[in-house]
Amino acid sequence: MKHLISLFIILLSCCGPIFSPKKTQEFNKLQALQNKSELYVSLISSHQDKYGFIMTDKCDALLFSGLLSAARPDLDIEITAARGKHDFWYRRPGHDCGPKFGNSNSTISRDMMIGLLWHLWRNKDLQTANELMLGLKKNLYWMKGQGNAGTLLWTPSLLNTLAQIILVLGGPEYRTELLLPASFSKLDGYRAHLAVWHLHLRGEIFGNISEDDLNVLKYHVERNPKNPLFQAAYHKYTDGIQDTAILLLLDSNEWPANKLPTTKEHCEEWPIQRDYTEKDWGPCPAHIPFKEYSGAELITIYELFIK
Repeated sequence: MKHLISLFIILLSCCGPIFSPKKTQEFNKLQALQNKSELYVSLISSHQDKYGFIMTDKCDALLFSGLLSAARPDLDIEITAARGKHDFWYRRPGHDCGPKFGNSNSTISRDMMIGLLWHLWRNKDLQTANELMLGLKKNLYWMKGQGNAGTLLWTPSLLNTLAQIILVLGGPEYRTELLLPASFSKLDGYRAHLAVWHLHLRGEIFGNISEDDLNVLKYHVERNPKNPLFQAAYHKYTDGIQDTAILLLLDSNEWPANKLPTTKEHCEEWPIQRDYTEKDWGPCPAHIPFKEYSGAELITIYELFIK
């Protein structure tokens, strides 16, 4: 492995303990979760567009579709359908989100990049990863797009992660980006969801996380213990005992055993991105139209943390 990764790991070791991912301990409910995940995979095609994307009626499709593609590369999601000409990326394949459409404050955002980076990593897509980096460097680390400037500038953490992906996949060594700092704050709401996915991606790349990173996971699991994402992430790097996350995902009140979840189970389509409240995790009020969901959040947690 190239010298910068070795140096990074040595520095981590000098600064404090590191925590490696643990294999899920045997639990008699694990097979039941696997069966549910496979059922959801078998039913998900009705929620995919012609490129394999999910949730394309919303403007965060690249995030969620990228996570699903990382979890199940066999679904053959064409992630570059969300890429246009001249290094432009968009929130969904229709390229129709943004201020001029009145459905989003920007045509693309850093949030979407978490899903894209997961796709690039798990699908070993070095070419697209390198093209993304070259485009960012040409544009002074701004994503080409319209809207809120604060959502278009890449953070040092994201740039470092992209550079690490490129390096580990056998691509160029982007020395400046590899030296950028990467850290995670104890935020809540959807930002916590993004941070946990980003943190775990780096855990896969390096094979471990730092004590500071583990403390972030601990903060989230203590703050929101009913979120299976936080449970799965914390136990992935502590003891590998995923009983709590598995039982939460087996709860038929949220994720039915014989069908996909709907508005009758939870009102938020991807509930794990929200803090646990009745508004998001409870059934929709009667005036909300009935809708079936993809259930892809269960698939992603099972495949990327528990399996």
